Amino acid sequence: MPSQTTARSARLPRSVRLAARIALLLYLGYVLVGNAWLWSPFASPTINRVPDRFQLHWQRAITLWPGHVLVQGLVVSGHARHVRWRGQAEYASGRIALLPLLWRELRFPDVSVSDVQFGVDRVDDFMPPRERSPQAWTISMPSIRSNSLREVRWSDVTLRGEGEAVFGFRKELRSGPLEILPSHLTMSEAELQRGGTALLHAGDVGFDLSMARHTPSEHPGRAKLALIEAALRIKGGISVSKQTLDKAEHVQVSLQKEAGRIELDLALRDSELQPGGRVALQFPLLLGEANRSPREAVLDLVAEIDEQVVLRASLPPQHGSRESLDLELRIAQRSLPLDGWRALLGATDGHIDLVWQFESLRWLSDAMVGKPWLDFDGAGELEAALRIDAGRLAPGSRFEARDMHATARVLKNRISGSGRAVGQIVAEDLANADAGATVNLLLDRFTIAPDADQAQTFVEGANLALNLRASADLSRFRETLQAQLRFSEARVPDLTHYNHYLPNRDLRFTGGHGTLSSDMHLDANGRVASGLLGLRAVGASMHFARIDISGDVTVDTRLARAKLDENRLDLDASHIGLRGVSYRDSLGRTQKDWWARIALPKAQATWGRPMAIDAQATLEMRDIGLLMTLFSQKKSLPKWVARVIDAGEAQVNTRLQVRGKSLVLDHLEAENDRFGLRARLKLADATARGDLLLSWGVLSLGIELDESERDYRLVGARKWYEGRPPLLDEAWPPRAEPTQEQTGK
Repeated sequence: MPSQTTARSARLPRSVRLAARIALLLYLGYVLVGNAWLWSPFASPTINRVPDRFQLHWQRAITLWPGHVLVQGLVVSGHARHVRWRGQAEYASGRIALLPLLWRELRFPDVSVSDVQFGVDRVDDFMPPRERSPQAWTISMPSIRSNSLREVRWSDVTLRGEGEAVFGFRKELRSGPLEILPSHLTMSEAELQRGGTALLHAGDVGFDLSMARHTPSEHPGRAKLALIEAALRIKGGISVSKQTLDKAEHVQVSLQKEAGRIELDLALRDSELQPGGRVALQFPLLLGEANRSPREAVLDLVAEIDEQVVLRASLPPQHGSRESLDLELRIAQRSLPLDGWRALLGATDGHIDLVWQFESLRWLSDAMVGKPWLDFDGAGELEAALRIDAGRLAPGSRFEARDMHATARVLKNRISGSGRAVGQIVAEDLANADAGATVNLLLDRFTIAPDADQAQTFVEGANLALNLRASADLSRFRETLQAQLRFSEARVPDLTHYNHYLPNRDLRFTGGHGTLSSDMHLDANGRVASGLLGLRAVGASMHFARIDISGDVTVDTRLARAKLDENRLDLDASHIGLRGVSYRDSLGRTQKDWWARIALPKAQATWGRPMAIDAQATLEMRDIGLLMTLFSQKKSLPKWVARVIDAGEAQVNTRLQVRGKSLVLDHLEAENDRFGLRARLKLADATARGDLLLSWGVLSLGIELDESERDYRLVGARKWYEGRPPLLDEAWPPRAEPTQEQTGK
């Protein structure tokens, strides 16, 4: 017997029954074809046509009617510029609006996702934006909803909890405009971590965000803040480190989940914090002296936003403890510093009174210098009484850091030591916009080691003074900073260390010790502007072109930054003294009490290991026996020649060049009442080559030296010498030659 449904359908018009059957067949066909495609191996390649920019994958997917998809195990990721992002959800469902496809818009009116995790990383790999195109598609997702948001991560900052979120955006592809529609996030029992360290626990978080339509390339970086309207609310416990601080530098650290509290309510519009905002923080501390039980204290920090921002912090002195803080700063603007926080300094007034034992004072040196040439890289106690007036430190401001460790990097060397630093405002200097603030650092003991090998200490000294002077205007402190570095007679236990700076095989120290003194002026980047370096050595031994010499050495080096290149230094007016020198001459005799005074009226150096030097040198010496020995190392000159010229003081002028492992003397001229001498000589890799012209009145002798071979010229010696090619150009300053650093070798 037919059913009532069959009977009723039989009474329908035949056309209606036919349309229903066609619709049913079309629906079944859609379900069959649509799901077959979603499960086929062709779906993923079709969607992920540009996998380095965007990928979408799923474990299972089903569609029950046109435009709707239900997905399980959804993973979506992308890469744009330096940002790589990834989101995943256990389930997702949504539908696509079909009509907007006609004008190249993928619109998903409503998307629902569950068990969501989303992360963003900033990476070094740069994915350049694609060129704009009028054929670009637009993606519109006005409502992505989730009532089970589990995790949101930005780089190493992760927020986890039980959350609900609504997010909407509209984006034109191929570098087109982006708009973030009013979006909201709430999360309870929230945990916030950074790098595995808990920051917030059992918190309630609320976040509202929207961003006006804009083209990202026209609003880079911080400029996007002007387009954002946002509100952030946080309330919960701060998982800070509870510390025991004492004068024996015993620091006990343990994570306390219920140690602190935070209450935050801030709103941002048109790059300005909105009135009524407030941040309140409480940090628990354990304060104590050595050999005493620690005492609990609470540090309160409050920021309130009205027509201005007022920041207050308070920690009253505890009985038996020096640690205390009293801070109040008033910032006369609410706009965010899009050009950096230093822009706020000129609008800041207030005071800071502080006594605190810090685990690291590096933040203090970072605040004073731009490039990291000076570090306060250890623990220390800071006592400060600062008064700030419109971003300037007022007279009476002072701070002192005690029991601290400091490191300064100067001339590719690392100066390290322990001591104290005292900063103050010098009232009489306030008329000078670039002066007024001084910081005097005194290291009781210090060492110097090369940056390239910090374990190789080559100077040990006491009482190093580093005096800093800068503008009292905090926003200009870094750029106006100047420094003076002074120490006297620091011990150099082994002079052979300096062989790293010399052409080692032909000029090197073989033993001895000495002292080093310095008085140098540095700029804001720690580069030498001018100064003096003085080396003193008694009984030093050296090897100079197969000649072993010993004696007292004095080097007074005047330093000034060269105008040619910031990597080069002028050494004009430097002096070198040799006294009590002993060596074996060309006749095999041991010469004693030889001396020489060397002046460098013009000199330039490129500091390095080895050091490059170009100089004009003037020498006064007891006799020229040492110079003649250079030309007769393997084969002695005739004895009558040596006897004639090896007598009487001589004045010598020459061009000097040190490059890598070579040493060149050229345009060398020496004379006294008995003789005249002209020479050029190149020492490289323990080999010697050069030309020599000796004159006695109208008589002259020319000698060509090629390693061990020697060629004498008795006839036409002067003409022969003048026809020989020079080794160095006479012009000054010398023509620049690329260093190893410049050539990349």
